[in-house]
Amino acid sequence: MQSFAVIPAAGKSRRMGQDKLSLAWGDRSIIQTTIDAWLSSQVTRIIVVVDPENLELIDHLNGLDIDVVVPISSPPQMKDSVIAGLVHIKQTYGPTGKDAWLLAPADMPGLTPAAIDQLLQEYRTDAHNIFVPEYEQQTGHPVLFPWKYADQVQRLTANQGINHLTETCPKRLIPIAGVQKPVDIDTPAEYQQALTEHSQTNDQFKED
Repeated sequence: MQSFAVIPAAGKSRRMGQDKLSLAWGDRSIIQTTIDAWLSSQVTRIIVVVDPENLELIDHLNGLDIDVVVPISSPPQMKDSVIAGLVHIKQTYGPTGKDAWLLAPADMPGLTPAAIDQLLQEYRTDAHNIFVPEYEQQTGHPVLFPWKYADQVQRLTANQGINHLTETCPKRLIPIAGVQKPVDIDTPAEYQQALTEHSQTNDQFKED
């Protein structure tokens, strides 16, 4: 079984006022920390879709063991970034019906390899459903899709997002124990709050 992480990273960061993905997170950046979680998981390959106009981010990702997909033009919506990533996977890796793809935002430094691996383990025993993680009864990311849903993404209408699949197709909620729900970071206030919580957690581990 092959599994592919699709990470849309072509947003404009309008609410942040600057490219949020390259902002500092400890001794790494937000997107590097997010990718580190994927690299530490059992996922087969990581695909990051980047806006062709964001040359700084493209350079920022240089040297990481990932596939950086740069569309010819800027993806209008996140769905378009996902499609670009899925097309790349299909053309490069030839996935089959037993394979899977997982989706999560690029601005999610709280993502953990344990959550990713738990979804993959569940999929190995049930390759038919979409798998949605549940953190203390709240759904979150990443979401795992059987490969068959890749074609359905391209058939979504203009006003339908990826969540249309999780709302209308068979799915299972997978409780993730002992892990906080990872949140994305969109505004300066959210960034500062997340940094503070991250620093407090690190200090607690140091004291322990």
